[in-house]
Amino acid sequence: MIIVTYTYHITPEQVEEYLKTTKERIKPFWEGKGCRYEVYQDIESPTSFLKIMAFEDEVSLKRNLFEKGEESTKVVKLFRSFAHDVKRLIYKKATCCAAG
Repeated sequence: MIIVTYTYHITPEQVEEYLKTTKERIKPFWEGKGCRYEVYQDIESPTSFLKIMAFEDEVSLKRNLFEKGEESTKVVKLFRSFAHDVKRLIYKKATCCAAG
């Protein structure tokens, strides 16, 4: 399993529209590609968010996240139209805890 995390901010006036767009367009797109997609809103700072995308393996990560087709490019651009100060980290399960 590969986990990709994003931390970012949305301007206060765009939060409602961002959440609606994520529910209706962004999340269904990624889930349709086999990616688990979750968004968390900071309780103490409601314009701060954490997005977690989980991929089955590195092949799936590369195919879906890094080799963008036309539709993927549009969805990423849509996300970026809302998100500011985006930071991304990519994790794989540590060898001490991997199955097998």
